[in-house]
Amino acid sequence: MAEFARKAAIVAGMALIGALLPATAPVAADTKPGAVAPKKNYSDKQLNAFAAAAKAVFAVRKKYAPQFQAAADDTAKKKVITAARQEMETAIKGKGLTVEQYNEVLVAAKDDKVLAEKLGKLLGPPPNKGG
Repeated sequence: MAEFARKAAIVAGMALIGALLPATAPVAADTKPGAVAPKKNYSDKQLNAFAAAAKAVFAVRKKYAPQFQAAADDTAKKKVITAARQEMETAIKGKGLTVEQYNEVLVAAKDDKVLAEKLGKLLGPPPNKGG
């Protein structure tokens, strides 16, 4: 159970990435609230690409979070968000995924325990929050 909790924390942590960048490509704009997408089987290649992209996105988030917190006003915060979003999109694309594909896997992992566990194994231990 502790292992599942750790993996769930990783997936939840990935979701927090979106908190800094709420406008990073909306997930399926035509999805109705409460609608459940059918489960999709992702290849190992797709999951490995997602894991690599998630690590890169987390690194970008970690880089920009202090700048966002230190921003003096909304204009400065928007500049930080724009720069971070662009860098995250570049990181995701550099791992062979589109932002839409990345978001699709992220959303699917929230609802699919098996997928979340696979991603947890690929992502490894949670990143150190202290630095």
